[in-house]
Amino acid sequence: ATTQMQKSQKNSTRHNVIKRRELPPICSDVRQKQRLSIDTLPPEVKAPFPSDPVIPLRTKTTKEFQEDMERAVQSGDWREVREFYLTTFDSFIEINAAFKREANGSFNTIDDSGVNAKFVNAVYDALLGTPQDIQKSVLKGIINSLLREWKGPRTKDDLRAYFILVQNPQYSSTSTYVIYAHLLRQIAALSEADHHFLVHWLKK
Repeated sequence: ATTQMQKSQKNSTRHNVIKRRELPPICSDVRQKQRLSIDTLPPEVKAPFPSDPVIPLRTKTTKEFQEDMERAVQSGDWREVREFYLTTFDSFIEINAAFKREANGSFNTIDDSGVNAKFVNAVYDALLGTPQDIQKSVLKGIINSLLREWKGPRTKDDLRAYFILVQNPQYSSTSTYVIYAHLLRQIAALSEADHHFLVHWLKK
């Protein structure tokens, strides 16, 4: 009977040990390790549904830009104007930041492109009167924007960028025809619905 009791206790103890081993240990070290492992996961695992890129807020007005231009022409100091053009044409997001009337507005109708046309015209009217290095930096920014790899359907902000870029007066020069052709090829490859928006915006 005693031997039977000892065997029973041993089995019970072994069973408890096994059970205890199967339970995850609860201590701060383990929680910390779990946190670290989550933080080191690649971004596509952490965020399988990436949100739309956030458009930075830009506050420069048409009047302020024109005043910057006047100062640059008079003083010969083009630094502020150069920085504006470099930043504005650096990407589709920056183009929207500069020329979209409201950064967070959706403007998803054919009636309103959401673009500040007066500001676009002022910036393009001034562009051909700027030093060559500024004009070249604008073209370089456009090339970089067009060469970026695109995945998935275009957003209305992408369409706005195309709408603004196609109006650039630099395309009247034969030296820019390759860039212009690349832009037109991308616009031609857009969906029929996207063309519908662009045509109506351009009509207006």
